[in-house]
Amino acid sequence: LLDIKNPVANDMNVIMKSADIKAVFATGQKAAQLYRKYCQPETGMEIITLPSTSPANWSVSYEKLFEAYEIILKYIKSF
Repeated sequence: LLDIKNPVANDMNVIMKSADIKAVFATGQKAAQLYRKYCQPETGMEIITLPSTSPANWSVSYEKLFEAYEIILKYIKSF
C-alpha cells in the first residue's frame, strides 16, 4: 500500500494552457486519486486511469495491460 503523507502537486496549468492536451492518463489508482484531489480542480480535465505496470500488480496479464493501454492510441492517432 502506497502511503503518501504530504503530496505537492505540480502546476499542471502551465502545460495545459500552452499545449493542446486531449487527455490525462494515470498509471495506477493512487496516481489517479492524487490527480483528482490536487490537479483536477485546477485543470478541469478528467483522468483516464490505467492499470499499474508494477510487478506488485501481478494479477493483470500482459494481454490485459496491452488492451487497457490501447486507449492511448485513440488520442495519439489524431495527430
